Amino acid sequence: MAYKNKEEQKKHQKKYNRDHKKEISKNKRQYYLENHEEKIEKRRKYLRENSEKIRGDYFKRTYNLSYEDWLKMWEEQDRKCLICGKTFDSPSNAQVDHNHKTKKVRGLLCNKCNFAIGLLNDDPKLAMKLTEYLMEA
Repeated sequence: MAYKNKEEQKKHQKKYNRDHKKEISKNKRQYYLENHEEKIEKRRKYLRENSEKIRGDYFKRTYNLSYEDWLKMWEEQDRKCLICGKTFDSPSNAQVDHNHKTKKVRGLLCNKCNFAIGLLNDDPKLAMKLTEYLMEA
């Protein structure tokens, strides 16, 4: 069937989808069941082969940080947490620490140190009180 324009085609497709909803759903389910394992393996392969790209896209989207800048930080910090000095087991264990108000990236931290800063709400005064408390004990 030839359509005069894209809008007409879209309108027809919507009507068809509405009228055949159960059949379409059944076919999608059948396809999923028949191809599930293959799709999972394809996804795993893609993730393995593109981990740097995926990581870079995430850094750019979340922190406005290029993958190259992240690698530079990784090397400059000697693959260690800026706070406790623990060596990272793998790059995925290095958390990007940033100021939530200014969005400025401060460095790479281990999970524990990053979590601790989060619990302190990035508040230096609270961190000082905690330090004083621990020093007294």
